[in-house]
Amino acid sequence: MLKNTIIVVLLWAVSRFYWDIDLMPYYSVFAKLSTEQSLIILSGGTFLALILVICSYILRSMSCFSLMIFFNRLFLELGKFVTCLIAIAAIAFWMQTRTNVWLDLGILSLVPIEITCAAFYGLWLYDFNYPIFSDLVGYAILPCLSILAVLSMMFLS
Repeated sequence: MLKNTIIVVLLWAVSRFYWDIDLMPYYSVFAKLSTEQSLIILSGGTFLALILVICSYILRSMSCFSLMIFFNRLFLELGKFVTCLIAIAAIAFWMQTRTNVWLDLGILSLVPIEITCAAFYGLWLYDFNYPIFSDLVGYAILPCLSILAVLSMMFLS
């Protein structure tokens, strides 16, 4: 979790302080996309998680464990990174534009967590001793901590 958090924070810091990028135009595009395409994003994420689990079962039955591990770890890292990106971006948007991204995002924030859970399940199918709980709890709590940080900054200002 620390690796993804450091990458996202450094990316935000470089874009904000070195390149002087304003986030407000990106927020308007994001708000428009999240309201117009929310059903497509939700159903696509659920479909991707379902396909990942089905492919894990198929690859396990064919004894293609290396492909099974590769795809599950790929989607696991992508899900972790996007979860961290959303959590840090919500804090960054609040600090720069005083807008609460969590209100616009809503249930769409669960899509990367859903894909991460599907990838964890695929890795658990390969190795029943895979440490799911310790990794999953950190990435499930990260959006909650981001919501609490945005709410506390909102009430303090």
